[in-house]
Formats: sequence, C-alpha cells, structure tokens
Amino acid sequence: AQTNIELSRLPQSSTAAYYRAVERCPSEAGPDRTLRFLEAENHDPKAAAVKLAKYWEARVALFGEERAYLPMTLAAAMKEEAMNLATRRIWQLLTATDAAGRAILFLTPSRRNFAEYTIEQEFIGLWYLMETICQDQNLRKRGYIVLADPRSTTLQNGNKKSLQLFSLITSVMPTSVKGMHMSYTNAIVTHLFIPVLKRLLPTEYRLRLKVHSGSTNEVLTSLSGYCLPPDRVPTDMGGLLVVDNPAWMVKRLALETVRQNPLMASSALAGLSLPVPVSTTTSLLVAAAAAHLQQQQQQQSGGTLGFPINVATLSGNGTGGGVGAVAPQVPASVCVGSNIPPAGSNGTGHFSDLTDRQLYDRIVQERQTNSTGRRADPRMNHALVLSLEDPNLPRLDALVAGGFQFGASRAELEMVSPTAIKDSENVSLRQRRDQLSRRLREVRKWIKQARDSGTLVNDHGNEAAANAGSNAEAASALLHMQR
Repeated sequence: AQTNIELSRLPQSSTAAYYRAVERCPSEAGPDRTLRFLEAENHDPKAAAVKLAKYWEARVALFGEERAYLPMTLAAAMKEEAMNLATRRIWQLLTATDAAGRAILFLTPSRRNFAEYTIEQEFIGLWYLMETICQDQNLRKRGYIVLADPRSTTLQNGNKKSLQLFSLITSVMPTSVKGMHMSYTNAIVTHLFIPVLKRLLPTEYRLRLKVHSGSTNEVLTSLSGYCLPPDRVPTDMGGLLVVDNPAWMVKRLALETVRQNPLMASSALAGLSLPVPVSTTTSLLVAAAAAHLQQQQQQQSGGTLGFPINVATLSGNGTGGGVGAVAPQVPASVCVGSNIPPAGSNGTGHFSDLTDRQLYDRIVQERQTNSTGRRADPRMNHALVLSLEDPNLPRLDALVAGGFQFGASRAELEMVSPTAIKDSENVSLRQRRDQLSRRLREVRKWIKQARDSGTLVNDHGNEAAANAGSNAEAASALLHMQR
C-alpha cells in the first residue's frame, strides 16, 4: 500500500506506463510484481516505486505499446521473437546455477548479425530471460552472473547501443548482477571491447567484470575460483554442461501454459514456430509442467531453472492420471536433461541402432518378461535414468530430480559435507551418491555385455540394470520419450 502511495507522488509522465499496465493487464501489474520490487529495494517503498515506474517505461519502450501489456510469456509478448530466441542463441539462460545458486546468463556475441536481427530483438530476448529469473524467489534474491564467450567476435559484432540496452534492462529488473566473466578473449576484445565496457558500464558492473584468459584448462580453473566449476560451464567453452536452447524453450512454454490454463496447451503450442515437432509433445510436456508446479507447492524451490519430469505422473496407464494409456512419442531433443545422440549413433557391436538409454529400456523390458531382478527404490531408478540420459549431470542433481529430499537448497547442500546431510529417511547424501554411482557402473557394464554378446539378458551378468525395471509404467513412458 505504501508503494502505491509513493507511486501516486511521482510525476505523471513517469508513471503513465505503469497505470496503463494496471488498467490493461492487471495480472502483469499486480501485488506480486510490486512485492518483487519492494524486496529488491530492501523494503524501501519510495525506491521500489521509482524502480517499478522505470521498469514499465523500459518495457513499453522496448516491446512497444501493443506487446508490452501482454503476459510476459512465449505465447504472448514473446510470440514474434520465440523463433529468434531459440535459434540465434546470443543470450541463453543455463539450466544450472553456479555453485552459489545464482542464475547464469550465457552470452555469445559472435552470433550477432545485425543485418538479419536487430539489436532491439536481441534485448527483447534478454528481457524475457531476466523475467524468468525474477519469477523464482530464490534466484531473484541471489541474483545472476553473466558468462561471456567472445571468441570469434569481430568489430561487426559490437554495438554501443547493446551496452546501453543491457544497462537499461538490468537496472530496472528486481534482481541484480553478481558477476561478469569474459573468457577466451581475442585481440579485438582485449584492446577494444573491454576498455569500452569499462568506460561505459556503471561502476558496479565494472568492479564485477573478470577476464579469464589462457588455455581451456587455465580458463576452467580460473572460472572454478568464482563458483563456476566445469559442470556449470557450457560445452561450447570446454565445460561439461550441455545446452539445448530450443528444448528449454519448449519446456518453458509448457510450464507457462499450465500456469495460465492447461486447456489452452494445444493452441498455445500451435501458435508458435519452434524447431521441434511440438504437436507430438503437448500432452507430455503439459503433464510434466503440471507435476512440476505441484512439486513446487509441496517444497520450497531450490533455484532450479529447468524442471524434472515425474515419470510416474507421465506414465498414465489409462486410469485418469498422467497423459493417457499411450504416451506420445517425443524426440530426444525435447526430453528433460537429454543430450543423447540420435538412434544409430553407436556404430559398432550389437544393437548399434540403439543409444545406451534405448538399449537399457530394452534390457528392462526383457528382464520384466523373464521376472528377473528385484524391486528397487523408484526414486533411485529415476535418478539412474536421468544420469544415463545426461552423463554430465551431477549426482546431486540427479538424486534431487529423482525425488530425494535433503531439506536444503542446491547451494546450501554444496557448502556442507555430504556425510552430514541426511535425506528424509536419515540416509546421508554421500551414501545416496555412492549408491547411484554403483548402480551406474553396473548398468553400463550390463549395456556393454549386451553390445558385446547381442543378448539382452545374461544370467552371469549383473542384475543391477533390472532393478530399475521393477516399475513397468515408468519404463514404458521413458521408452516413449526416447523414440
């Protein structure tokens, strides 16, 4: 209420955009957004009012009157830019946070082509990514970092207006930049762009700018000293984090659709032009988003930018839950955490037309038919499957996505000894992590035996792969996900 009073005291010219938003899109200018700004300004109503007014002025200036007052979603305000955001990949929001739990904005300026893509379009995309950060309370409070890879950057990729728009957008958002890291700098970047950056950027940004030079190992070592270990650095920079921007956007679209109205899922997806066959993914993605929203209501968010798919929710089984008796076929490119090559990528041995993950599903089905193996914890099964899909996925992330609850955020878990951290069943994180590692070694051994022998079930082999097959519905749904 006090913030509204302070808004009324500001000049009418500076609050006109805000009051139009209240009238035209009350859901976008409601109490929740006001509270974000109040928290960002340490509960100073006057400062929050000034920043909120500037936010709406900047939003209208960038998006235009027609789009600025639409919901900030891919199907509304971002509808015209969704394809560009998915394919240009100048700015990307990584699915992992840094070790301190802060969001990571990944910038590749060499992908700029101002002849095909205006600077305003680029920063409309950045605005949307910033909005997704601000929607998460933990991320909003912890802030974000910018990780830039300026290799191959030329004079044509630079633009003074880009610095102005970056400063404008970041200054009006209810979150703050905590670090800016520039790696693999070339001569143009070192002697031209960086001096210009230090001259034009605000002081608080200049003080946070760090340059990392040298070989890949030297850069990764340097980044590790700033809460950016290799598993949080994209593979483009020599790290281990696989970035799939179109898949991330499809998942965001499903999540936004469920938040607004699950019944509108098909029309929202059909209204966008994305580089994936979304018509076959609607039901599965919407179900995943619904499961994620339910999970968020049950436990406090730990700052995860993607969302795990609850396999049991997706399996359906024709009983009214999930997505129906037959799960839709979803390409690997849109599966959560998927970085699996397409079928046929294994060129040697038996089952060369199957990926390891697909072969694993075949083994599971075969052992179920033969009633071989014992039941195992479905949470560990899920963590195992996620680790098979993404070999670079940290064990902790796989366990949490699988359903284990350790009572702390991702950043807090990393600051405590894994022996001291207990889950809801009083089992330590170290024990769970070791269990998952053992299961992975055993399953990979089983997969190797299948490729070597051409036999799905080997009585002399290890039974670990069959343990994850005790949940028939999960195996069936996951098999459909990989087709």
